[in-house]
Amino acid sequence: MQGLLAVADRAAEDDEAVIDKPVHERRVLIPAVLDPDLARGVPARAVHQPHREIGHGRSVLAATDIRPGSAVGQAVVEWAMADRGWPEDWDERMAGRECPICAAVGQGDNDFWVAVSSGEFAEVYLERRSRLPGYCIVVWRHGHIAEPADLNPGQACGYWEEVLAVGRAVRERFDPVKLNYLTLGNTIPHLHTHVVPRYRDDPAPGGPIAWEAMFSSDPVPEAELHRQAASLRLLLTR
Repeated sequence: MQGLLAVADRAAEDDEAVIDKPVHERRVLIPAVLDPDLARGVPARAVHQPHREIGHGRSVLAATDIRPGSAVGQAVVEWAMADRGWPEDWDERMAGRECPICAAVGQGDNDFWVAVSSGEFAEVYLERRSRLPGYCIVVWRHGHIAEPADLNPGQACGYWEEVLAVGRAVRERFDPVKLNYLTLGNTIPHLHTHVVPRYRDDPAPGGPIAWEAMFSSDPVPEAELHRQAASLRLLLTR
């Protein structure tokens, strides 16, 4: 499965590539991975959604999307394939048991994202398969935290300051008309925030964007992703 947070959260309802259905949690990812272009009437197709909190919406990934030998990828798949509804092991997930995001933090690039920077409180990643250039995920990096309310005042200030710094960097680098900040976690409850740039020609101009409409079946070319990551890194460290 190419990505890590791909199965993680979704805009509106949580995440998961769904085919031909309203944005909701727990959808099915198929070979083509990710979404229908609702605004343009493009037929729905499976899309890969890297940053879903590893599954906010529970997606089912094709076997070919799973990186061979990847423990993180397997964990993502298992979490994503759970039946809809709060899973029986929800309390354990909230407590961080076998959390896929915990396993991915500090490991750099993976199939879902490209590492941008590591701050005092969070790590920043670029989504590989977004149709919205500059789509970043900011992930709490100090152990498992499920809710921002679980942070102490100093941690909370630090985390949100870093989220906003990412927003400023994305705005300067990509010039979106608006930024959306999504802190979900309904499938994998590890604190992270999606910083989603919105554009005049995006799939839902002037309104909320469906989770599946945020992603593309094909990843952004590797060289371009790394150029984008480098420019954001420069802005975040200057």
